[in-house]
Amino acid sequence: MTTRARWALPGWLAALAAACVAHASHGGMPDQLFGVLGLLLINSCLIAWLAVDDAFESLTISHVLITAIALGAIGMLTQPLLEDDHFRYLWDGYITATTGNPFAHAPSHYFVDAGVPRTMQDALNGINNPDIP
Repeated sequence: MTTRARWALPGWLAALAAACVAHASHGGMPDQLFGVLGLLLINSCLIAWLAVDDAFESLTISHVLITAIALGAIGMLTQPLLEDDHFRYLWDGYITATTGNPFAHAPSHYFVDAGVPRTMQDALNGINNPDIP
């Protein structure tokens, strides 16, 4: 196997693992957890392989940058994993922009408000502890 092919295989495997996590991030909590654990397993094996194989000593900065850009692009397609704080940040930003004070009412106060835009209703429904202003 050529050096170029030996470099490309770990890059493609990392991209495949990242794409699987991106797909799992749109599922429920078990899918997200297994996606993250699978990514950790695959990446741990790849790092061990890169550490012991002499062919990877000849990698150039362009190889590393191309792989990093590809993995970053895949990462842009993922939802936040095992996290729900971003819903509160989005909601507080929306309320600050529209009323000026995100602490006047708890998010649960707006559950029945028909004036809340559809995109903000999704963020509102994802808030953890909606009774706390």
